[in-house]
Amino acid sequence: MKRRQKFFIRGNFHLKFILSYAAVLAAGILIAVYLIYLSSMDIVERAIFSSHLSVSSTGELFYRAIMQTNLMIAAIIAFIGIVLIASAHLYLEFFFSSLTRALDRLAGGDYSFRFRIRGGWLFSGLIESVNSLIEKMDEESKERTRLIDKFLETSDLDAVDIGEIRAIHAKLMESSSLQEPSVPNAEVTEPAKALL
Repeated sequence: MKRRQKFFIRGNFHLKFILSYAAVLAAGILIAVYLIYLSSMDIVERAIFSSHLSVSSTGELFYRAIMQTNLMIAAIIAFIGIVLIASAHLYLEFFFSSLTRALDRLAGGDYSFRFRIRGGWLFSGLIESVNSLIEKMDEESKERTRLIDKFLETSDLDAVDIGEIRAIHAKLMESSSLQEPSVPNAEVTEPAKALL
């Protein structure tokens, strides 16, 4: 059985894009029709009510007005296109720089934030995924810290063993960029201090 091809990966995004494009196109057409109407009415009034009657074809009569209107509409549509492209570029640049800063914070072990951005409807799925990743890493970090604290509180270890555990824990924290949990007060001997 032949698999159906997907044309719209994210239907909501494509629908909004198509509707905005159609709205700009419809506005351009309406402006063009209105401007051609105004200029043609002016031409007809001048041709009919002028004291010097001249004979010319319809094409010659309306050529200048239609060309001016078309050039004006082309300039307006080009301006709208430039504004839309520039705003899309700025939005994408802002989004990806915000995402980079969020990932840098995440790599630094800061799980206390959630990634938010104004007008993020375009990348809402990515934003939700990043936030669920941050939440999962935060939960795992807290659970790891809780287990290490519980282990150190309940074990009958001497100072050397606690020092070794602290050293291992510090290396774990360094490699995963996590904050060190609170360790119960214990007397640490000189050999154990060397490990810290």
